Formats: sequence, C-alpha cells, structure tokens
Amino acid sequence: KHWRSFFRLIGREEMFDSDLRFASQEARSRNIGEVYRFVAGEMVKRTSSEWLRLLKEADIPVSPLNSVDDLIEDAHLLKTGFIVMTEHPTEGRLREMTVPGKWSASAPEGLRPAPRLGEHSAEILREAGYADAEIEAMIASRITLCPTA
Repeated sequence: KHWRSFFRLIGREEMFDSDLRFASQEARSRNIGEVYRFVAGEMVKRTSSEWLRLLKEADIPVSPLNSVDDLIEDAHLLKTGFIVMTEHPTEGRLREMTVPGKWSASAPEGLRPAPRLGEHSAEILREAGYADAEIEAMIASRITLCPTA
C-alpha cells in the first residue's frame, strides 16, 4: 500500500506495476541498492517540509530526521531545559544535555563534566582490578593515557 501510494505521489504510478524491481517486497529487497538510489533521486526534488506534508497526507509513515544543528536549536528541548550551557573546567563554555527526566525526590547527583581524553583511565582500571603499579606501567608504555601523568 505504502509503495503504491509513493509511486502515485511522485506521478509514476504505472512504474510500480511495470518495473519488476519495485513490484513486490521480495523484488525491492533483492534490488535494495537500486531502490535506495531511486528514492534518493526523488527526495531531492522537494523540501523536507514538503515531503513530510505529502507523505503524511498519503498515509505513508514518516518522521523528520534532525541534524545536530536542528537538535541544539530545538525550541522544545531548550524550553524544557534538556539542553543547557555549562562551564567546563578546561574547555570553557559548552552546550550539554541534561538527564532526560525530572524526579521530585531523587534528583541525579554528582554529574561530572565531560572528561578529557584519558582523564578517568586510572580510576577505571583500578575499578577493573588493576594494581597501581600495573596502571603506572600502562601509562608509561602509552597503552592508556592519563592527562595528569
């Protein structure tokens, strides 16, 4: 149903029945590379907002695909406080995501800023059971990094 509707939407309804690459689920699966190329060629012919509207009207499941820029400027995420500006101790002002939920009696505690490369290496290796001497040897041989070493 959805494929037939798509071909009708792009004005090529006859292609659904006449082009064997598209005529059945089995055929589309067997020719998936060609199907993707064909659909990609059609997608560039209209804007994302046009496709969202048209596909919804045709009862074809659709959802927007956001870029990182879309997300960091999303009005809802900003309004709910999910994306906030924080001060990182070494990197300066950064945009970060908060915990995606709020609890009245048990707010998350002890959130740390994003680590620098290797910042928690020794701590993690210690938790994994390595002795301090083994960790120091790993750092010395550059098997792992530790910014304070």
